[in-house]
Amino acid sequence: MVEDTAVRAGPEWGGDALERIGWGLEEAFRADTMPTIRRGHNLVVVAPPAPVYAAPAIAVRGAAQTPNVGTLILCPSEMVAEWTALAWQLASRRDAADPNGGDILGRDVLGARTTPRATRMLGKQVPRLLITTPETALDLSGASLLKLHQLESVVLAWPETWNATAPVADLLGELDKDTQRIIYTAAPGPLGDLIERYAWRALTVGMTEEVPPLPTLSSRLVRTVTTPAARRIETLQAALDMLDPGECAVWTATRASGDQVRAALGATTPTIQIFQEGTPSVSLVVAYDLPTPTRMAQLSGAAETLLLLVDPLAEGYLEHLSLRRAPLRLPGVLESVESEAASRRSQITETLEAGQLTGPLLVLAPLLERYDP
Repeated sequence: MVEDTAVRAGPEWGGDALERIGWGLEEAFRADTMPTIRRGHNLVVVAPPAPVYAAPAIAVRGAAQTPNVGTLILCPSEMVAEWTALAWQLASRRDAADPNGGDILGRDVLGARTTPRATRMLGKQVPRLLITTPETALDLSGASLLKLHQLESVVLAWPETWNATAPVADLLGELDKDTQRIIYTAAPGPLGDLIERYAWRALTVGMTEEVPPLPTLSSRLVRTVTTPAARRIETLQAALDMLDPGECAVWTATRASGDQVRAALGATTPTIQIFQEGTPSVSLVVAYDLPTPTRMAQLSGAAETLLLLVDPLAEGYLEHLSLRRAPLRLPGVLESVESEAASRRSQITETLEAGQLTGPLLVLAPLLERYDP
């Protein structure tokens, strides 16, 4: 699997890019967001932990012309690929990626999860947007490959999901005072100190911190299945095979994502509906992207069953909503674990029966005397 990807975009970013991918989320994530980012003011966007909600920020910052890395997007390593894929969709002109993982010069967006790869790629071309982890960004700064004081904007992607925020303080402390800070979060309360210190006077848009009363959600049972973003299509297929609904509709946040779902499931599930707006009345609605509480209530009210595909990083967001959840355990997960354990036992048995273990057993003998084998 290619770990890092990149795109080269022309100047046709901005609002047109959102229209191009059919971005269909609540207006609250667009109306005040794009003008604020264009003016260079600090911004806090309260949204579910999914990169698709940050599409306006990518579209605006991708349009900025700069000879240096203009925007640094900091996110967990698990999100780097999804952020970069979203930038790929938003770019109207792009270079085809080398299937063998080779580098392409002239790229405007670089997503890198590891320091060695980022170091090699930055040594060839300076991207307009750099998507990476806080730890890698610190390494790049220490090696003078990333000039923090020259950045025009820094995006913090759901810091509450990070394992540690210590590297962030070191990074933000080196920024120029005029560098724009954009923070995406599903829980602004716990980030109060960080926002006050590093995103002073930031405008807050999107969802409110306190989830409004949603009777539809509290009275309905919501099915959930945990899956990394990269495996959503595979998980969706497995869920439909297991539930075998008579009729089904899949909600996606963008038309581009809907096209991907349709292309993957069209042959096996010809009657599936893909939608961004409205609420089809069907027995099963699957939220391919993570919806806001308001949208979740609309989807739940329109179907007998609502199934959410949940990234592990979004578990905290759902817990905050206090949903009546019923996890869906897809077949094959437990079975594959049991099969792997049986295979290992078989290998150990064959090795023991083959003999020639005098040396290793002498090393283990003292431990077996002290501990239960």
